[in-house]
Amino acid sequence: MLIPRLEHFTKSPSFTPGAPRAGDYALKPDISAPGVGIVQDRAAGTSLGQVVDDHYTRLSGTSMATPHVAAAAALLAAERPELTAAQIKALLQESSDVITRGDQPQPVFRMGAGRLDAAGAFGQRVVPDRATFDFGLIDCTTTAPLSRTVRLSNTGTDDATFKLDLSGNVFRGEGVLTGGPLPEGSVRLDASSVTIPAGGTADVTVVVDPSAMPSGHGAGHGGDPAGSYSGQVNATPVAGGEPLHLTFGFQAAPNQCRVPFKALDREGNPTGGAGAVTVLDDEAGGEFSFGPDGGTLLLPRGGHFSVTGIAERMLPNGHLETATMVSAEQTAEPDTKIVIDARRAHPASVKVPEATSPDLVALNTVRTTPQGHWMQFAEVAGWVNGDARFFDMYAGMVDDSVATLGKLTTTQYHHLVDAGHADDPARATTAYELAWNSPAFPATLTRVLSHDDVHRLARVRADYRQVGWADDTNHDCVARMPSDGTHPLFYACDAVSMPVRRTEYVTAGLNWQRQTWHMGSNGYLVTALAQAPHTYAQGRRVDESVWGGPLRSTASGAQTSEAIYMNAQDLVDTTGTTQLWWPAAYHRGAFVSVAMWRDGQLINRFYSGQGMAYDRIPDKPTTWKFERGVSLSGDMAQGIESTTDWEVRTTPVGAGRTEVLPLLNVDYGIRLDGWNHARAGVDLPLTLTVHRAKGAAPSPVTSTRAWYSLDGGAHWIKLDVHRRGGSTGTVVLKARILGPGQLVSLRVSAADKGGSTIDQKLIDAFHVAG
Repeated sequence: MLIPRLEHFTKSPSFTPGAPRAGDYALKPDISAPGVGIVQDRAAGTSLGQVVDDHYTRLSGTSMATPHVAAAAALLAAERPELTAAQIKALLQESSDVITRGDQPQPVFRMGAGRLDAAGAFGQRVVPDRATFDFGLIDCTTTAPLSRTVRLSNTGTDDATFKLDLSGNVFRGEGVLTGGPLPEGSVRLDASSVTIPAGGTADVTVVVDPSAMPSGHGAGHGGDPAGSYSGQVNATPVAGGEPLHLTFGFQAAPNQCRVPFKALDREGNPTGGAGAVTVLDDEAGGEFSFGPDGGTLLLPRGGHFSVTGIAERMLPNGHLETATMVSAEQTAEPDTKIVIDARRAHPASVKVPEATSPDLVALNTVRTTPQGHWMQFAEVAGWVNGDARFFDMYAGMVDDSVATLGKLTTTQYHHLVDAGHADDPARATTAYELAWNSPAFPATLTRVLSHDDVHRLARVRADYRQVGWADDTNHDCVARMPSDGTHPLFYACDAVSMPVRRTEYVTAGLNWQRQTWHMGSNGYLVTALAQAPHTYAQGRRVDESVWGGPLRSTASGAQTSEAIYMNAQDLVDTTGTTQLWWPAAYHRGAFVSVAMWRDGQLINRFYSGQGMAYDRIPDKPTTWKFERGVSLSGDMAQGIESTTDWEVRTTPVGAGRTEVLPLLNVDYGIRLDGWNHARAGVDLPLTLTVHRAKGAAPSPVTSTRAWYSLDGGAHWIKLDVHRRGGSTGTVVLKARILGPGQLVSLRVSAADKGGSTIDQKLIDAFHVAG
């Protein structure tokens, strides 16, 4: 019996789940009982719940509601031992009190039959064999009226006659009335009264007619029924006796079809797994999981859909075998079925001339609808708990269907490391990032690259810097993932023990995006950097660095006739790789602020977020100032505190136009080691490049000034800037100031001819090696 808990005994609390039951859409819950703020015995030495005193505690939940019903059932069984368990349950349900919200009863799928009324059950002599008319799901296969019958038994000595009437509503979601009263003729009784002879039985029947339901019920989205029909059959005694009520309920989806699916492993045996469905006629879809018995998808009749499913089985050697299978396009009809048959799949593997070891494998699908909505699903396998136990991965097509609506893209991805680091891939010095995209998984997923194939790959000499402390033993997580040009097609990363330099061979001609996640000393994510999606040319040689210091803030923004906005990126490294997020820092003492001035007057200041907007634009030339302050947690060794002031001049923008704000940013060119440390006792050149934000109208740089500090910015010492052209200047930090263990802060101030300025302070920008 499923029992929701009640708040203050009159309503269901917000944390009470709704129903129906998953799979068969059966009417649940059964009955409601008090379950919020219940005082119960407290075990010695425990602190569960809200402690009342040494002997009692206060708890909430279904576990608090259930004992009320169990006790009532036990008392009823003791009083009337002739009753069966089913009859006891039905008596408690039929005698319950209907719960209302305002003047509307709550749906049966929220409250069950009603609130427990134990005393009412003891006086009832008419006993039903069950207390619900449960129709489950009305779907596209239901073409004729359905009926459900409850048999009433009269345990009394006199005949019992009841007047019958039916009431109910259409609900959607968590008890929200969306359809109003029941559509006429959709639910009806077969009789207006019933007489049960003494010691005898009589039947009450409820009929549901799908043809009387509005066509809109069942259109649905994402596999959900469009309406929950529920209510009560009220039985009022004609000549004395106790009234009773019986409940009915069903999910209405007459225009939707249940599409059954199941999965078979590589030997043809039923197996479990997971999958995703994309409804191509609408922006809908979702993921699902299933066991060996399979499951069903509820989809609009005649609608087009695509399914990606993964069949799984555990092999005797401890490997998990997975088969990623795709049905490109199907139509939902009463006879539609999906069989995810792994016997149609092909092994996914890759071999290169160099001795390598697999580190990550991903098989991914992206299904795009004609409206632009997309559903992505990936199976990713890699190291498990520090050893090289791999999934055995296969992929293929469920059937021979092709995508005619929207687009299907499949991706096969492999990350390999040199064989010498097979047991410790985080320290690999050679890696392969290989991927292939196609409109369907091809018949051959076994890839063998020749020496010529390898020469056609891009070769990236990657310099991964460490931004943690010298005793930091955590691995950062690096992911170079195939991209659709905007965002990665899937998320998978390999651990990298930084600092390290390694050669990476990358498939040319594809969009790639690299993300690097810095893990703190406690193993939690501190922040992440994202590289803009880009494509490598065949045979190209590229030098890249990640977390190259000093880390800084940059800004961009725009103005229209109605608003102006600025957005700041923090922790931008020397290659322009930008910060994505730093959630752990927010929770461990991080501080950020952003402020905006207009013609010298402070407009607003926020202490969260990365930017701000303002919608009161003067109809005259205006000077705007933006300030960004950042102070992060101690999980990063340098570049965690900075302040930047930007100033720009603007003129009014015509209606319908957008102009990029001429915000200045500074690029820092500096030679640091893998720990972002400078060498002690050696002159250190620093190149400063000042430029406007991308897309802004160009303007010559008129001045660049620089300072350094050895006391965290308390005192600044000016540096000589040697201009090497309009936007670039060089300063030299002399060997005498670069003492072992020294922390060096930097400050740069610049201006251009158009009136844009920047003043940036990077506190503890880098260390000097000790």
